Amino acid sequence: MCKSSYSLILKLITAAATILVLFSIYLTIQQGNYIVVKQTTVQTFNCRQRERNIQDKLKQQERRHVDKLSVLQGDIQRLKQQLNITTDLERNLTDRLSNCQRSAADKQARNVENGVASRRVIESLSRHSNEGRGSVVSESELLKKGQPRTHFRHEYEAILWESFTARHVYHVEDQLSPLPVETLGGRRGQELSDVFDYAVKLLTNETKRSFSVESDLLEGYSQCDKTKGIFYDLYFRRFPEEKGVAFVRHLRLFRPFTPIQLVAMGQSRLVTHGNKMINLILPLHGRLPQFHSFLRIFSAYCINDNARVFLTVVYFGEKGREEAKNGLERMAKSAHYTNYKFLSIKDGNFSRMRGMIYGVETWDGGNDIMLFFDVDIMISVSFLERCRMNTSPGGRVYFPIVFSLYDPKVVYADKTRPSLLGQLLAKVHTGTWRVHGYGIACQYRNDFLAVSKMEPFGETWGKEGIELFWRYRWMGLRTTRAFDRGIFHWYHERYCDAGRPVVEYEECLVTKARYTMSHRQMGVLVAKTMVGNRNVTV
Repeated sequence: MCKSSYSLILKLITAAATILVLFSIYLTIQQGNYIVVKQTTVQTFNCRQRERNIQDKLKQQERRHVDKLSVLQGDIQRLKQQLNITTDLERNLTDRLSNCQRSAADKQARNVENGVASRRVIESLSRHSNEGRGSVVSESELLKKGQPRTHFRHEYEAILWESFTARHVYHVEDQLSPLPVETLGGRRGQELSDVFDYAVKLLTNETKRSFSVESDLLEGYSQCDKTKGIFYDLYFRRFPEEKGVAFVRHLRLFRPFTPIQLVAMGQSRLVTHGNKMINLILPLHGRLPQFHSFLRIFSAYCINDNARVFLTVVYFGEKGREEAKNGLERMAKSAHYTNYKFLSIKDGNFSRMRGMIYGVETWDGGNDIMLFFDVDIMISVSFLERCRMNTSPGGRVYFPIVFSLYDPKVVYADKTRPSLLGQLLAKVHTGTWRVHGYGIACQYRNDFLAVSKMEPFGETWGKEGIELFWRYRWMGLRTTRAFDRGIFHWYHERYCDAGRPVVEYEECLVTKARYTMSHRQMGVLVAKTMVGNRNVTV
């Protein structure tokens, strides 16, 4: 029994040892598999991490390439625009050179052609004289009859337009004391009398109703081109008027050195202008007393008469900004006026053209008329109507010649000074035409945006208007420079810095003398100084 029990125990011990050995072997095998699996998992994770890193790097490189491509495309576009501008300038210079080279050789041929053309015009007019309409020609035919289009050497060669009514003509003459307004009479009166008679006869035959120059002529302009003749633009009232739309009858006449002809259209043209909004853009930096005076006159002339004017004030800098804004808001509240906007440029460096560009770009009313303005200017409703009549989208811009008032302390030295509105008189002793000023301009928004994108404007004070005038001429738009009796420049003190360059300082002194008083008034003051203060009327 003991022996068998011992044998059984020994077998159990042997079996247990065998099981332990097998379990140990199993654990060893499992541990090896775990290590292999762990290594495989780590390797797989590392591979995926490297793959993600590579993908991120590829995406970053792709984004950098896309950004670089966008920059290159923008550079290419700008280079194309500069190339187009350069090409246009090169073509313009080439045309000028060709015209100069041809001018000498063609002079004799043009003289012969003009003589033949004049005889043909006279023969044509004689054939049509019984019809009361004269000869009808196009502008291209007129250019063929005279010399080719003139390329000006500078802006002063541009031919000015004189404006006239039934009784007065507004112009400038080459004399020490120019007459800004002249009553029709003498040879000039006979010239315009012939024009009036011809226009009235033409309109009467066309409309079968009677016209009167005194009551129906709204505005007239004349431009004398010595190589061709005299052009006339006449605007007559149109009857009957259609409800809600204001029309005028536009006649364009031409007086060669022969009787008058009707140009181009064959009949009068209806021009709609009455409802067009005008955005008056006023750059401002300081000068608050002048701004408050401007607001009072603007409220009286432009708001109360429902002139459809939107006022955009662009203020530079922080000093005085709140006072200017509050003054504008008080005026608008008292006049129940909502068509205004106050824009602010924090940079205190005043730039008139930069303010104009900002005012145009922020306008969201469509392709309306943009009127560039100054705080020293006073306008009337009649000027706003001429601003509308003398502009057309893609065709015409208006640069009015402003009447500049003299120093009221000189003009009214020996008499009672009238009110501000009472001083607005275009007389020989009250002021003179500002023929060298191009700062006031009427144009359509899209036309200005087109010329402003050519290249940046210069920053020289007073020259940006001349540069704008030339850009419109290069675009082929018709630029009208006319004496306008409804827009005045208030006199203000001008300080000339002796530390500036000599040329600029002398120009400042000349401008100050020209627009402070007339030659006669200056002579009287000098005479008083030399011989003593006697009773001499200025």
